[in-house]
Amino acid sequence: MPRHALVMLAVLQVAVLPAGAAEFIAGWDVSGQWGSNIFVTPTDEESDFSLRTGPNLRLREAQGDLTYDLHYRPRYEAYARVKGLNGIDALDQYLSAQGAWAVTPNTTIEASNDFAYASNINNLLDNTNLVSTFVLERQRITSNTAQASLTQRLGPLWNLTASVENQLVDYEDARQSKTTATSGTLQLTRGFTPRLYA
Repeated sequence: MPRHALVMLAVLQVAVLPAGAAEFIAGWDVSGQWGSNIFVTPTDEESDFSLRTGPNLRLREAQGDLTYDLHYRPRYEAYARVKGLNGIDALDQYLSAQGAWAVTPNTTIEASNDFAYASNINNLLDNTNLVSTFVLERQRITSNTAQASLTQRLGPLWNLTASVENQLVDYEDARQSKTTATSGTLQLTRGFTPRLYA
């Protein structure tokens, strides 16, 4: 897991510890799907049915000056016929966290982080040994999107928001390169009424 994702989750966890009205929500998802060409190949199509299942673990606080929402979703996907796709690589991890702090009635700080360590069924073009072949496999992908913003109310109808976002996509396979992108925005908005913005 990327270091900045761990730091953000730790900060959110420390911030929510004193809260006594936290809501814990647990659940379980099961879904099935059939694909006519699960490897997305131009020839030699392979069809199969898969079952995807896992728990939903959520902790949130939606009242007060400090609100947060932590959501963890591990998922396991098993294929009926293509047994080589089942195993530990079929276990995906999804973790999301959002938090907001109303510092004053006119100032709000918000932060969010979405992390995924998941697999993708893919055909990778392998150019080793000067021969191009398609390798059919599960590909592990790590992705993380972190965002933070500061909103300042300038009056009954005006808001100023500054935000920064960082996105990371990292492939376990060395034949594909890691990508990162960071962006920042500064936005000034005026509402039609104190409750209606467009």
